[in-house]
Amino acid sequence: MSRFASVFAVSLLAAPVFAAPPVCLDDAPLRAVWFADQREGWAAGDHGVVWHTIDGGQTWEQQRTGTRASLRAVHFLSPYTGFAVGRVELPNDAGSHGVVLRTEDGGATWKELTSSTLPGLNAVRFADENRGVVFGDGTDGFPTGAFSTTDGGKSWSAITGPRAGSWTCAAMTNATTGIVGGMWGKLMLVRDGKLTAPELDPLGNRAVRGIVTDGTRVVAVADGGRILTSANSGAKWGFANLPAATESLDFRCVASAGNHVWAAGRPGSVVFHSSDFGKSWEVQKTSHPVPLNGLCMADAQTGWAVGELGTILGTSNGGKTWSVLKCGGQKSAV
Repeated sequence: MSRFASVFAVSLLAAPVFAAPPVCLDDAPLRAVWFADQREGWAAGDHGVVWHTIDGGQTWEQQRTGTRASLRAVHFLSPYTGFAVGRVELPNDAGSHGVVLRTEDGGATWKELTSSTLPGLNAVRFADENRGVVFGDGTDGFPTGAFSTTDGGKSWSAITGPRAGSWTCAAMTNATTGIVGGMWGKLMLVRDGKLTAPELDPLGNRAVRGIVTDGTRVVAVADGGRILTSANSGAKWGFANLPAATESLDFRCVASAGNHVWAAGRPGSVVFHSSDFGKSWEVQKTSHPVPLNGLCMADAQTGWAVGELGTILGTSNGGKTWSVLKCGGQKSAV
């Protein structure tokens, strides 16, 4: 082989190293968090990352998922059986396809259940090991963007209803009853396998990002610092009175424990807290400005928040103070 040919061959072998640098998973944005109890939990996010803790978040280990999808939601029925859903964006604005993962050993191994037929997914809830729902993008083939399963995710049936843009969050009280929210200020009731519209004041283009319910009372959070409440299972909604100007805030997530509700988002320096399920609110400061995307509360005192740069915060006093349990930032530092 000539000297030129040798140099050319080495250049071809070396090119991918510079074209596609390895992803720093410590920095991967986290989108969702779920704890089975006060000790064991999971945080999921971009690049298929799932982090697992068995000591309340003091230490975290990465679990292999076998996907590079952006995981947007996670739900565990027990410390062993859980589900994660997400999306892979297709090139040239060709849409997205959905990913559904299942584990039966606490995340030690994850199995992908879906093919490329489902659109991108953002929310998941299971009533038991067989019956569950997922919500995501509305498409020509699947206008509602909502699906149900009765066989643990092996097969999915479309939920009927109006055409959707993209559903971003859901709260279910059982396998067929709940509320779903999404882009363009959309809120829908899930009743007996169908989507129906509630009575709702206009939200404009503000996306609904998170919903919690105790079966009767409901709190939903949205972009533009909006918090909505309902006292009749989502049939009729009103805006909550907040203690501070919130136009510059974008709420991204909400969590509840008993009568207590917390809402967080961008910036992550503040968390809104209610002790009466949304009737009145107070501002709690985190001292950490990184945007937050997911919240989970084990009880009225113990909880976790996840967000950008692989950030995980924890509280042991109902959100009065938050401490950093994990944070990446290496990629940004470079």
